[in-house]
This record gives sequence, C-alpha cells and structure tokens, in this order.
Amino acid sequence: MRGLEQIDDLETAKRMLSLYAKENARLQRQLEDLMRRLAAAEGKTEAEQLQLQLSELKEQLANFNRRVFGDSSEKRSRDDDAEAEPEKKPQRGHGRRDQPGLKKRKVLLELPENDRGCPSCGKQLQPMKGVTEDSEFIANIERAYVQIQAMRQKYRCGCNGAIVTAPGALRTIEGGCYTLQFAVQVGIDKYTDHLPLARQVRIMLRAGLVVDSQTLWDQIDALAVHLKPTYDALREYILGADVIGADETWWRLMAKKSNKRWFAWGLTTHDACWYRIADSRSAEVAAEVLKGFEGTVLCDGYRAYRTVSNVCPEIRLAHCWRTHGESSLKPSRTTPMHVVMRSI
Repeated sequence: MRGLEQIDDLETAKRMLSLYAKENARLQRQLEDLMRRLAAAEGKTEAEQLQLQLSELKEQLANFNRRVFGDSSEKRSRDDDAEAEPEKKPQRGHGRRDQPGLKKRKVLLELPENDRGCPSCGKQLQPMKGVTEDSEFIANIERAYVQIQAMRQKYRCGCNGAIVTAPGALRTIEGGCYTLQFAVQVGIDKYTDHLPLARQVRIMLRAGLVVDSQTLWDQIDALAVHLKPTYDALREYILGADVIGADETWWRLMAKKSNKRWFAWGLTTHDACWYRIADSRSAEVAAEVLKGFEGTVLCDGYRAYRTVSNVCPEIRLAHCWRTHGESSLKPSRTTPMHVVMRSI
C-alpha cells in the first residue's frame, strides 16, 4: 500500500488519515484491555495466551504508525523502540539490479468481478481512488509478425490542381512485402546474435510467419544496398587514423564445381573494421584498398604491402612478424612493431 507522501489527492489523504486514526484508537483500547487482563490473570496458561495476543497487537500498532508517520517519525510507539530489531536473514542471490535501459510501462491490476464481494457483509467492493499496492517486475513481450493492410489516405485541393497520397512504409525492396525494419532485424539476428537464416525460418514459423531462407537472404542482400554509404564512410573513418591494421585471407568462391579462392581484405583500427572481397591478392588490390591512407600499416611480411610502401612514400610498414626477406627492406620504411606501439 502506498504511503501518504505518495498520494496527490487531498481528499483521499484525509479519508486515509481518518481511517488510520480510528484503527489506531481501536488497537490502543484493545491493548489497554489486554494489559489489564494480563495483570489480573492468575492461571499460567491464560497469562501466556494473553501475552501472545499482546505481542501481535503491538506489531499491528507499530505497522500502522509506520504507514502514517514513516520510519523516521518521532511518533513511533515507545514499546516498538524498546524492543530490539529482529536479526535480518542473510540475502540470497545478487539482489535487484537497476535496469535503466528498459522501457517503463504502468499496468493497473484489478480484481475480477466475481472476487469483489466483501467477506464481511457481502456487498460489492469499490475501488479506493488513488490507493494501490505497487511493485515492479520484468516480463518479456514475445516477438510477433503482423500482416498490415495499409490504407494510404489521398488528399486533394478544392481547385482540383493536385492529388497527394500519404507515404507508405519503407520497404527493403521496392514493391516487396517486407519492411526495412524487418530486414534490419534479420541482419542483426544473423550477424550480431549469430542466428543462421535456416534457424530464423524456424523461429518465425513458430510465430506464424511462413518464409524460406532464400527470402531472408534476399532481404539482407537488398539491405546491403541501403548500407552502402555507411560502408564507404566506415572505410574513410579508418583511413583517417595514424595507425591501422591490414590483413587478407582466402575466401572460397561459392560456385558450383569451383575450387577458386578469392580473398577477404581487412582494414582495422581499435574501434572499427572494414572488409572487402576481391578476386586477387595482388599488389594492385593492396594499393586500391590502402588508397588515400597516410601513416603506419601494421601487417605481416607479405610482399604486396612492401610493393605499395615502395610506391607510396606516405605509407610506413610495421611488420607484426619477422620474415627471412625483412632484412632487405629499407630501414626508413619499415619499423618494428614495438616501436610503433610505444608511439601510439
């Protein structure tokens, strides 16, 4: 139940104070009566029973005082102050954790109609305005897929000079039936949460959506077109650093009856990475990947990087492992890795 300090309605607060005062007076009278009976009791059994009732009433009285005046109020019961606080049980688990990243939603939980009868008189219980017992809990809302019938409103001018239609939802593929938001979620599930498309198909089927993995792949392929400006900006961001990492590794060409290998070239900084698939591992591709960079490239001893550094004086190499031919490199163009790391 909420304390008085949480109630904004003055009339409700007055009614609650009146109820608390009446209940407090009743408990005080019953407490005094029990104390007199306890003093006059002669039988041991009766005295013990009265002592038990007395303790329960003291606890009820203390609870009511805390609700009205709070724990820090000076109007607490003297008997409550005199008694030692019970020893707290050791906490189990890590306790509640703050969740600043979660959205908040208020829900009013009400009694069912058939449970609103008064247990004393049988009359219908009425809601107490502004009085609730509050708590917090965390729930998950299951992901749902909805087939939306969009009705795009048309507008016209009284002069009949123009007819305008409200814009529709953004689609990954023009004229397609999947929104851009849908494609983004498929991409996040695949590349961030490592959910293969076939597994996503099964998850969607449980939610009522019938789709195949080829359709999901088409959405990701179309999404790449929308992200092309971001892809280019990411490369420019990396090339703006003073020190970058460069590497290449083979990439199997996914074609029938083909053993041809392509290569995945990568550029990295401490907070970003960029990749490009090329059909060659030549110095020409290395020069194209590093085009526009001025600074130190941390790489292995592959000759393509040496060729680029010989042609582009603004690029300096810092090899991440020693090779047999490294001694033939110009000292001014190749710097050991530990020297570069000290300068970062």
